[in-house]
Amino acid sequence: MMKIDCKFILIIFFYVVPLISLTQNVKEDLKSVNPFFSKSIKDIISAKPDNMKFNSSIVAYCPFKKDQFWLMECLPTAVHEHLHSLNFYYTNQINYSNRKTNVNSLKNKCYFINKDSIIKVEVPEQVFNSNKAKSFITQKGIDLNTRYKSYYGDSSSLSSQVDGIYGLLEEFLAYYISLETLANTYEYYEATKKLKKRENFEKFFFFSSFQSDILAYFEFKMMIAWYLNHIEKYDNNLYNKIMIDEKLKLFYKNLDDTFYNKINWFKEILRESLVKKNKFYELISNKNIKIKNKRDHTLIENPLYRIYLLEDFFKNDIDINNLKRLRGEEI
Repeated sequence: MMKIDCKFILIIFFYVVPLISLTQNVKEDLKSVNPFFSKSIKDIISAKPDNMKFNSSIVAYCPFKKDQFWLMECLPTAVHEHLHSLNFYYTNQINYSNRKTNVNSLKNKCYFINKDSIIKVEVPEQVFNSNKAKSFITQKGIDLNTRYKSYYGDSSSLSSQVDGIYGLLEEFLAYYISLETLANTYEYYEATKKLKKRENFEKFFFFSSFQSDILAYFEFKMMIAWYLNHIEKYDNNLYNKIMIDEKLKLFYKNLDDTFYNKINWFKEILRESLVKKNKFYELISNKNIKIKNKRDHTLIENPLYRIYLLEDFFKNDIDINNLKRLRGEEI
């Protein structure tokens, strides 16, 4: 008699069966929200080079569809991560060899905007590792920047460190795409009246990737500023190569403007909520407010207040002249 492996049965029950049903649910929901997606989001989701499928990202980051709001909870992350896969694929198609600790091996870097726009920039032979560019960083900046250790401070093989500013810009793009996906999802929820209840409206802004994506805008600009300020002083050759790359500067300027405009689009929605949602905008700017955690119903600190703290620090404590130069502005 054939012996049945209990572990195998458990894997089938807990992973394979749910994913089979998930696939159909995902297809139905993505079909519903698809008309609200921008061209970039549609192209990221539908791009299939070498049979690379978006479904694999969905499975990885949206393992279970709990309710109608699964789109806001994990779809932005799935699109964000799939974009990384596309960027890696197109970069690899040009030239990508084994990367070293302090000196990168990229010759070109690709940024997927949509199927009609894949930006390719040349990468200097030696790029300063972000992990080594710390001379302008303050402890307060580290404390406020939740992504500092993962993407900049601790030694790792992440592109945001190994590829210096080129990797930081890729993450900056990926977090913008996450916010754009969330904005498209918001438009879908609004059109289908799913945010009519205040409870659902608040759930969207507290428990989606909203606050994380907006924090990312300021956090990565801080890290890019720290990086540029450091290499201007300690690696002027690399600094000059970056500042004469008009394609790179135009890419950054357009991305920075688009990201900032999308944040303001969301802020306008929240300003309108002063009337429509019982002063919800005032609530998110109050550091003392406590929010009920949807998972275990405990009270947690207002997660959106960090946006105000970080934006204030960025405006008042960071030397942004090199960010302006990267935008092509005269200083």
